[in-house]
Amino acid sequence: MKKLGAIQRVAERTSRALHRLLPVGRRLTKPTAQAVCGDGGLGVSDTSGWKLPLRVARLSALVALVAASSTLHSAEPFVRTTLSTKGDIWVGQRVTVLVELLSPGFFSGTPVFDVPRVPGVILFKPDERPVLNTETVAGVSYAVQRHELAAFPQRPGQVTIPPFKVRFATREGAASPVEQRLTSEAVVFDAKPPPGTEGLSTLISARDLEAKESWQPEPGAAKVGEAFTRTITFAAPNVPAMLFPSLPAATVAGLGIYQKEPEVRDRTERGEQRGERIERITYICERPGQVRLPAMKLKWWDLDDRQLRTIEFPARVFDISPNPALASLGLEGPEPRDDAKMLRATIGFSVGVLLLAFVGWWMWSRGSDWWQCIVAFWRPIHLAPLNPTGTGGRPHALARATAQTFAGNHRSIQSDQSQTITRTNAGNKP
Repeated sequence: MKKLGAIQRVAERTSRALHRLLPVGRRLTKPTAQAVCGDGGLGVSDTSGWKLPLRVARLSALVALVAASSTLHSAEPFVRTTLSTKGDIWVGQRVTVLVELLSPGFFSGTPVFDVPRVPGVILFKPDERPVLNTETVAGVSYAVQRHELAAFPQRPGQVTIPPFKVRFATREGAASPVEQRLTSEAVVFDAKPPPGTEGLSTLISARDLEAKESWQPEPGAAKVGEAFTRTITFAAPNVPAMLFPSLPAATVAGLGIYQKEPEVRDRTERGEQRGERIERITYICERPGQVRLPAMKLKWWDLDDRQLRTIEFPARVFDISPNPALASLGLEGPEPRDDAKMLRATIGFSVGVLLLAFVGWWMWSRGSDWWQCIVAFWRPIHLAPLNPTGTGGRPHALARATAQTFAGNHRSIQSDQSQTITRTNAGNKP
């Protein structure tokens, strides 16, 4: 109907212009005309019942159609990008960027958004359920698809979401769809750090954040081999499940800790998105004694009250006693680690590595001499002969003197022995 009204207005202006061009004797006294669209097509008639000449009516109708067609085809699809979140924007808060697609015709298919990667910002693509509407721009009616791009700044400062490509298809009437490749506009905003959050690595800024903890069974008195399951659930509106922090897998002596893959759920409740993350951890008692599981804290920024809130999960104590059933079967928990032995082994290994490194450096600094030094170390040492020979095979003077001395001493010893034997025999005679 809006297109028909535009054609009607163009036809009226055209008929008035043609009326002024007619000769004076053939002019109509009441040049008020209007476009009429009936079953037989488009015609022109004046409101007073006077009929325009046939040629003038046909010509005015043709000009009206051409003008109306030109007006409609001059409108092109375009993309409009605006920042929907108003007021102060905090680190970790959801920032909504509206991406509106406007087309003078109908949409065909699902649009595709080439969302860029922005340092310090987590961006989520719009979902496939846009809000549909119509809008008139400069006298032209457009079909509108409104999509929401979610941005979560992770650090303070100015954030710029650069232009990105948007692809979608449009069609007019029974014509084939036409693919459109357009570019969005850049969006700039400032993210503020909430007071007291300067030292936090991650932060969630939300409304009505919930955190629940449950145990099955409750920690307390236990026996070796018994298991306890801990379940922690995070939930908040307008916060994707993947943004909730994961629980740290701390190591506790005396407890075996087994953490399952978290469950992440994103759903829409009454037009509002809600994220939920469920963590499950199983603790198994490994040896007797008292074991303390440390407490955990989560800090988040309340957007409604503008306060930094803390969620604390209290510490738990396990009083573990021996399990007679396991002892009778010969199943005992693993022996505790000897940290002193591990430290000594680590130090010994480090010293050995340093010694090998020193030997390698020494061999490299000696160059080719190191091999000769090793050969010389293992080469046997030959002592000097006791009776070295001189030239011609005759003994040296020192050798001859030594031999003579040894011979004289031998003869003297033999003489003393003979005299001693003679005296002994003489004394034994009767």
